[in-house]
Amino acid sequence: MIKGARLVLDPKKLGYSLEVAVRLHVSDVPAALKLLESRPEISTVHVLSGEFNLIVYAYLRQVQDLHELLQFFSQTLKADRSEVQIVLDKPIDRGVPIPKVETPSASKKRRGASSKK
Repeated sequence: MIKGARLVLDPKKLGYSLEVAVRLHVSDVPAALKLLESRPEISTVHVLSGEFNLIVYAYLRQVQDLHELLQFFSQTLKADRSEVQIVLDKPIDRGVPIPKVETPSASKKRRGASSKK
C-alpha cells in the first residue's frame, strides 16, 4: 500500500514563479517519456486517453522558460498538438486519498440502522 515517502519543497522559495500544465499529443509516447524524464523542471507526467495523450506539469522560473519548454515539446518530442494552462492556485493538493478505515463496531451499527428501515 505504501510506495514510499518524499520531501515536499516550496517551489516559490526555490525561485519557481510559474507552474504549468501542458497537454500534448505525441506519436511515440515511450520515447517522449524517456526524454521528459531528463528535464529537471518537469514534476509530473500522466499518460492520457483522448485527443491529448500526455499531460506534463512543470515548474518554471520565468515566461522565457515556458517558451523554451514549448520548443522542446515541438522540436524534440515532435508534439503535433499542445495546450498550455498556467496553474493559478492549488486549493486542494492531497495526493492519493486515504480510504476511511471502519472499525467493526461502526460497521455493525450501520448494518443495524439499515435493517430497521
